[in-house]
Amino acid sequence: LKFMLRSPTVRLFHQVFAVPNVSANDDHPEYVYLSDGGLVEDSGLIELLRRHQKIILATDTGDDPNVQLLDLRNAIQIATDQRICTFFDPQEPRRGIEWVLQA
Repeated sequence: LKFMLRSPTVRLFHQVFAVPNVSANDDHPEYVYLSDGGLVEDSGLIELLRRHQKIILATDTGDDPNVQLLDLRNAIQIATDQRICTFFDPQEPRRGIEWVLQA
């Protein structure tokens, strides 16, 4: 049945219904999902946070000439407001992420 994991139809089903990554080799996923986000939050971070992904690699290529990390700040605010997760400084957990972003 491992051959079914490589089926594009099965992978599409997994993606649409947010099924956690299932692969024949648990060390490396066979596919990487690339997203440009959505209408409210254009980085795709919120949806990945909702799916409880262990590793998220995000790039911000939005129009941000002053490098204020506007899209990242927007995603953090949405995730906090919707109580999806919290963000903090890993070296000082009592400190919020805003302090880290200001540094």
